[in-house]
Amino acid sequence: MGLQKRRGVFFVFFFLFVSFILATGVQEWKGEIKKEEGITVIVNPDEPIYKEPILILTKEWQIGGAEAEGEYLIERPESLAVDDEGNLYVLDSKAAVVKVYNPKGKFLRSIGRRGQGPGELNFPLSLSLNVKKKELAIVDIRNRRISFFNLEGKFLRSIPLKIVSNKIKIDSQGNVLVHVVDRASLELVLKRFKSDMSQGGVDIFRFPLGNPRDPFAAQMFWTVTEEDKVIVGDPRSYEIYIYDSALNLEKKIKKHFKPVKVTAAEKEEIIKRTPPEIRESGPSYKFSEKHAAFQSFFLDDKGHLFVQTWERTSAGQNLYDIFDPEG
Repeated sequence: MGLQKRRGVFFVFFFLFVSFILATGVQEWKGEIKKEEGITVIVNPDEPIYKEPILILTKEWQIGGAEAEGEYLIERPESLAVDDEGNLYVLDSKAAVVKVYNPKGKFLRSIGRRGQGPGELNFPLSLSLNVKKKELAIVDIRNRRISFFNLEGKFLRSIPLKIVSNKIKIDSQGNVLVHVVDRASLELVLKRFKSDMSQGGVDIFRFPLGNPRDPFAAQMFWTVTEEDKVIVGDPRSYEIYIYDSALNLEKKIKKHFKPVKVTAAEKEEIIKRTPPEIRESGPSYKFSEKHAAFQSFFLDDKGHLFVQTWERTSAGQNLYDIFDPEG
């Protein structure tokens, strides 16, 4: 699945995984597995097991685009989820609605509508799907609450949102995970709160705030699995931390990497996207000379971790490192 923005039009693509592992180009894994203070540490080398690409994607269908109308128009997709039946849930923050499509891309229904009343949305930021309970949790920033719906769209309940953040996720137990800024230490802190957010929350990971003048400063990445494990990525050193549902660090994945240089074209693109009124006053950027190890990651339904690096093919395509569930 992917998102693409072109000329202000958003597309949601659904892909068929044609092939995952090819039998060619296989070599012996030359990494290392060790224990550090009781924690399993997996150190991966530069060279992967498979020298050739192991994933082929074929587009099955798309939603959105310049010609899209009605229920197939996606104005600002903020979050996606897929249920056990393959139905796709797209949170459109601008339209303040969740649109549901079947596995073939046919529109099924809308969930929620704009407003401030029960079951209504104002500025929805993120969507979490609880597979076990078959519920959707929608974080609504302007209404300062988290609203819960069943998969058919029936409003169930809401809880007050006591923290403002640009990333909030709900695990299967209803715990609220969020990163917040600690201004005293100048760090971004990943925390987990109980469902009612009545207590101070538990710190999971701390990450130093980057230079606000550097668009390519390293960022912390994190996600929550269906088993309520928390995965945190530190691109400064290419380290990925895996916490169990009790927030005990159970595994650390490392990989050797060669930093990719920030190109002049990338810097020019940032300046080009800067609003004219700011650009004319002379934006003062302080660009990194080199990129961090990676720029995002996501999990598939089999537990494979896809890490988007800053490397590109000769054709300009993004390269991903793919880790199996063991790391």
